[in-house]
Amino acid sequence: MGSSEMSLRYYDVIKDVPDYEYYFTVDELNESSERLADEYPDKVKYFDIGTARNGETIKALKIGEGKLNALIYGFVHPNEPVGSMMIEYFSRKLAQDDELRRDLGFTWYLVKCIDPEGARMNEGWFKEKDLVTFAKNWWRWPSDEDIDWIYPIQYKTLKWSKPRPETKILMRIQQEIKFDVIFPLQDIGGGGGALFNVSDICPSLYGAYHELAKYHNYPLHTVGGSSVSHYYVYLDKGVYIHPNTKMVYDWLENREKFLKAGNTCPPIGVYIPEVDDPAKLISGGGTVFDYARTINPKVFLHTPEVCRGNYHDNDPKYYSDEESDVTLKDVSIHIFDIREEVYKSINETYKKAKKYIRGKSKFNQRIKSYLENTPKEISLGKEQAKKDPYLKKPAKICEKYMYLETIVSLIYEFGMLYQLLNDENNPRLEVLKDEAEQKIISWKKKIDKECDYEFIPIKTNVSLIVGACLATCDYVREKCMNF
Repeated sequence: MGSSEMSLRYYDVIKDVPDYEYYFTVDELNESSERLADEYPDKVKYFDIGTARNGETIKALKIGEGKLNALIYGFVHPNEPVGSMMIEYFSRKLAQDDELRRDLGFTWYLVKCIDPEGARMNEGWFKEKDLVTFAKNWWRWPSDEDIDWIYPIQYKTLKWSKPRPETKILMRIQQEIKFDVIFPLQDIGGGGGALFNVSDICPSLYGAYHELAKYHNYPLHTVGGSSVSHYYVYLDKGVYIHPNTKMVYDWLENREKFLKAGNTCPPIGVYIPEVDDPAKLISGGGTVFDYARTINPKVFLHTPEVCRGNYHDNDPKYYSDEESDVTLKDVSIHIFDIREEVYKSINETYKKAKKYIRGKSKFNQRIKSYLENTPKEISLGKEQAKKDPYLKKPAKICEKYMYLETIVSLIYEFGMLYQLLNDENNPRLEVLKDEAEQKIISWKKKIDKECDYEFIPIKTNVSLIVGACLATCDYVREKCMNF
């Protein structure tokens, strides 16, 4: 079977995904893995792979006896739980279905939660489906502490050698086992459709990914609107080369070369300063896409990203490639205006609370950094947008609506302020905490007015990811047979 088409058997696999009502907590995921190993002792091994920095034991499931090896792990970022639910379903399916394991031909190493500390910090919203609860309970590490962005790397002027314990676990397991394919599972908080991020050009896979999206009535993401969109290399609709740190460095070093090639986009709503040394703009180290190739140069990596929510009921016009009535410069400045409105609102409340803040909350430095850097970024970003020749061209309709992803994701900033005030546990801050909560609610109403944001069923996202991973496995197996 060619990987450009999905096997009917694989559709049988994805149609069995349960209708999960909520995301599982770390404890629930661990308990489920223990039950699976107890139920299938001859097929499933559940074993320790290391210790997280908070002292928790991290475990993996090993299923199958194929000649090829696959690594799949969830909670690459602690506020992204969809991948853990994919592994929850897929691990049980592998244990139950002897024919599926045999057909796939892989030995599977599955880690439901690589970051238990970060995941637990997000559990307050796992049982809910609204942006207000999400904003009041979310957490994400700064870039230089993010598990997937701090692999050791030495590239040109960039040197980084401070991986976290969880990153070291992933490094060690890759050193011990030669993986043929790795799936670091992520999801998108803002919305905008599915992204199929790959490590290599792979034309025979694009059709399968598109077929899966169509089967699930899932739009394909246009990438724009995120702070890293300009680093993605376009392969096909919704399919991109996932940016590794070396690519980011090269883009910063010679963005003109990339933009002239026409397969990356200019910064839109994001300020990227011109510097002599790109390493100064990179906070952290390498990604798994960098590190894995130092262990096995032929390993294929695939990160299928889905959205926890989406807007406008997947209305096709918001994903259209047709030309709009505005320029990319207009889009960029509009995004900066939205960012400025959010900044002023957060700064207003923070200034009132500042004298009561002791600085012990993990959100304190995040808020201080945000308030110190954002005004300059907005001011310089607008000037950069006005002068950038690549932003003078007409925006596509999908690009015109990039700001929708921005306004959804900016609710995180209000959430940081609320959680900072809540962590202080000071009666004098109760009024300001309520004020911050009301600003979250107010911004949520703006989101509803702008884009009718709705959460996507977990079942749909899990099904799409499983299908994408199965298609990728077919591709990798065929490729390995030809070596």
